[in-house]
Order: sequence, then structure tokens, then C-alpha cells
Amino acid sequence: MKNAKVLKSKVLSQILEIFIIIAMVSAVVIMILLPFTLKDVIHYMGRGEIYDKQGNYIFLIVCLYPAIISGTMILEQLRKIFRKVKHGTPFCNTVSKGLNHICMYSSAIAAITLIKFIVIPGIITFFIIAAFLVAALSAFVLAEVFERAIEIKNENDLTI
Repeated sequence: MKNAKVLKSKVLSQILEIFIIIAMVSAVVIMILLPFTLKDVIHYMGRGEIYDKQGNYIFLIVCLYPAIISGTMILEQLRKIFRKVKHGTPFCNTVSKGLNHICMYSSAIAAITLIKFIVIPGIITFFIIAAFLVAALSAFVLAEVFERAIEIKNENDLTI
């Protein structure tokens, strides 16, 4: 029964790792195409009047690139975490550090989006800020939990 759980966990980790790699490649493609497609996407969404000014377009580009890079870095940290889970070593410093990095990158996205919200307000932008703040806080708490779990694991390894 235990082997079935381990196998399911490894298969799930492998599937998630593939999805993460696809998402990372997609992020790179989006970054390459962004300057060429941003105006068309905005007009398609019906928000063209807000973004028609050249300054707003440049502002959006300047906001979107760091946010996409931070999002890609979150995906990379998740890939590393899932790899550790797949190899059966989830309670290690790599996972704890990865969660701390996810907290940092999520906070960066929330801050970038907050700046965008101040300049160009929108309800969806507000929810994006809230989502990434929750993600940052969750990653922070999970990192603390994993650090404590690593301490307990190391203590148990010494007593055996």
C-alpha cells in the first residue's frame, strides 16, 4: 500500500513538473511576443481607451516584464520542490529555501501589481494583488513549517 502511495506521488510530481516546464516555456514566448501583441490584446479586451497613450503602454511593458520573470522564477522553485518530492526527500533545505524564494517573488509580483493598480486601477488588478499576497504569506508559513520539520528530522536522524 505504501509503495502505491509513493508511486502516485512520484507520478503526480512528474506530471506537475511537465506542466511547470510547459508554463515556463510559455512565459518565455509571452515575453518575446509581448511588445508586439500587448496593444492588440488590450484592444481585444475592450480597454484600449485607457492604454492608447504611449506612456501607459511603456508603463505596462515595464510592469509586465519583471512580473513575468518573477512568475517564471516561482515556477522554477516549484519545479525544484517537486523534484525533491519525487526523489523522496521533501524535508531538506532546498525545499525550505525554495518556499522562501516563492514568498519573495510573490511579494515582488504583488508590489509591481500594486504600482500598476495605483496608476491604472482595475478590479482584476486588485484581486491579483490579493492572490499574490496570500501566496507570499502561505509560502512564508510553509517555509517556517518545513524548517521546523527539517530540525525535527535532523534530531531524529541523530538519535537513531
